[in-house]
Amino acid sequence: MIVLNQSPSVQSAFARQVNQKISTSRAFARKSFGKGFVGSIASGFLFDINQFFRKLAGNLGENSVSIALSTLPDSWVMFNSAVIPAKSSKNLTEIDHLIIGLVGIFLVEVKTWKGSYRVERDKWKRREGENWIENNSNPSSQSAYHRKSFVKWISSQFPDLSDDAIFAPVVLTIAERVEINECKIPVLLGANALLEMLLNSPPRLTPEQVQQVARSVSLMAV
Repeated sequence: MIVLNQSPSVQSAFARQVNQKISTSRAFARKSFGKGFVGSIASGFLFDINQFFRKLAGNLGENSVSIALSTLPDSWVMFNSAVIPAKSSKNLTEIDHLIIGLVGIFLVEVKTWKGSYRVERDKWKRREGENWIENNSNPSSQSAYHRKSFVKWISSQFPDLSDDAIFAPVVLTIAERVEINECKIPVLLGANALLEMLLNSPPRLTPEQVQQVARSVSLMAV
C-alpha cells in the first residue's frame, strides 16, 4: 500500500474552510453562554475540549484502518483525510480514507462508535437497554453525499470511468454489533471487514486508471 498526500493548496483551502466553521461555532457558543468574560472563557474551553476528544476518537479509528490495510501490495494507493470538491457548493468535503486499487475506488467513512446499531433502509438506530433509538447521525447519508461529490468531480476528469467502480463504505471500528437490512451503502464491522471487502472484490480498473486517478486526487486544484 502506497500512502500519498494531496497538494498543499487543496489542504490549505480546506483548512481555511474548517477554521471559518470553527469561528462560527465559537461565536454561537459564546452567545449561548453569555457575552461576559466568564461566559467567553467557559464557552471557548468547553468547545476546545469537545473538539479535542472528537478528533482523538477519529484519529484512533482511522489509525486502525491504516494498520489493517498496511499489508496490501503497492498496487494500492491511499489518501488519508482526502479533500474533494463538495457536490452542491463551492466548498470542500473531507473523506477519512480514499483508497484506489484495481478493484475500484473506495471512499471510506470511519466511525468510532461503541455499542450496537441497526441500519434499515439507510436509517440508523442505536440500542439503549431494550430499545432501539433513532441515531442523531446518519453515516449512510454522509457516505452517499461523499460518493455523489466524488462521482461529479472524477467524471469531469475521466468521463469514461464507470460509476460502478466507486464505493463509499462505512466502517464501525469498535462497535459491538451491527444489523443491516436493505442499506444502499456498505456498512462494515471492524477494519478487517474492510480489508476483506477490498481483497474479495473483482477488478474494475486498469493499472493505468489507478495511476491516473491517484495523480488527479494528488494534484487536485481548487
